[in-house]
Amino acid sequence: MNNNKVLNVNDCWLELKKVVELKGVTQRAVRLAIQRGKYISRATKTVDGQRYEILLSSLEPDIQQKFLDEYYKNMLEPEQDTPLAIIQPKQEHVIPDKARELALAKYDLVQLWL
Repeated sequence: MNNNKVLNVNDCWLELKKVVELKGVTQRAVRLAIQRGKYISRATKTVDGQRYEILLSSLEPDIQQKFLDEYYKNMLEPEQDTPLAIIQPKQEHVIPDKARELALAKYDLVQLWL
């Protein structure tokens, strides 16, 4: 894709996941269509293996329009930041007075014994 604001449809390659999302079908259906030669595609090597990309201009016109609408909408309305989660501070572990007295009494006994 270009860095320009206007998208060149003839030079735009979409990832397989994006095409699946736009068409509303499974990855298998898109891969079978690629094997049948329905779309112009290319495989790019990545660290994880191969990634398939499909040329936008080879997709159906309604899918192209759907992508372009989404592309320009995102350009005009950037994603708004989601509000940060409010983190409640942890309450300190409060030791009951009775337990504290018992622990101190045991400590005193051990100190006397030593």
